[in-house]
Amino acid sequence: DVEVLEVIRNTLPLTLTYIFLSVFFAFLISIPISTLVGWSNKASVVYLFRGITSVIIATPNFFIAMIGILLFSVRREWAPVFGYVNDFPENLKYLWLPVSINTLILVAIISRVLQSSIVDTKGEEFVETGIIRGVSRPRFFLFYILKPSMAPTVVLLSYMMGIMLGATVILETIFSLPGIGRELVGAVLASDYPMVQGILLFFGVITVFLSFIGDLCAYALDRRVKL
Repeated sequence: DVEVLEVIRNTLPLTLTYIFLSVFFAFLISIPISTLVGWSNKASVVYLFRGITSVIIATPNFFIAMIGILLFSVRREWAPVFGYVNDFPENLKYLWLPVSINTLILVAIISRVLQSSIVDTKGEEFVETGIIRGVSRPRFFLFYILKPSMAPTVVLLSYMMGIMLGATVILETIFSLPGIGRELVGAVLASDYPMVQGILLFFGVITVFLSFIGDLCAYALDRRVKL
């Protein structure tokens, strides 16, 4: 007898919290990694980078989650196996492991795309123009290399965030987090079809909205992008 919007309103904040934390930390880690690999002329570094990221991307998130639980919850007891509390900062010890798993997967995806984009941007004519003009090294990197290289990464990330809402079903079930993904699983098991339809419709609307925002951000970063 609970309205769908009320359930979404109660469960969505937790899901969005660890999604946005994952995206934030993934960007902090991916930018320096992608930059170092993108500017490296050593084939061994590039092949090692591609090999590691390929393995992470190809590994299912539930398998990475089980390894994380085995290493950090069972053996080291650094994180609870499951459960959640709403009080801050007590809730951080329940969130850091699923956030770390999400971050690891996102780092592999973002750094792979960003590194490829940096390599492509290095060959553009406007980059040579910046070198000829004698632009300072920090400004050259930020505005001539990183800014246009971020455009395809932002578009991909906006799409990935929509997918991550669906992927929360697995992580929230494994870690028993009371988010919208776990609520969706409960609705399916209880044959609560209005709840399932409402949550899936919400996922679809959010995915379309994030894709639109990603396109706008890509256009702001690189005016060569066509909307």
